[in-house]
Amino acid sequence: MKAFLIKSGILAICLIAIEYLLTNTIFAGSGIPHFELIVLFFYTVTNLIHYKLVKIISTNIRQFNPWFLGINMSKMFLYIFFAIGYLWFHREHAKVFLICLIITYICFTVIEITSITKIVNQKKS
Repeated sequence: MKAFLIKSGILAICLIAIEYLLTNTIFAGSGIPHFELIVLFFYTVTNLIHYKLVKIISTNIRQFNPWFLGINMSKMFLYIFFAIGYLWFHREHAKVFLICLIITYICFTVIEITSITKIVNQKKS
């Protein structure tokens, strides 16, 4: 769990740094407001879900699949509500926000899935 926190923390810092560099050099003035809070939201949700899934794996591997599907579906709804809420207040940044949201989602999902897959494979063997 500690290694995952470090990986996701490094990812969050890298995403914020990349966004900062891009909005101050190539796409000057086209950044989205509160990008750091968006990354913090993804960081928090991803780590909480990862913690819950690791706990489920350690208690009963047979219950992992239904919990995994249910938690990920709930996570998707949470992200959709988050996106709708953000776009409600910042409509002028809709295109840039959605691109950043998708990139951030993919990045955090990739590290979560790879970590969970490694843990499940270790538990099965």
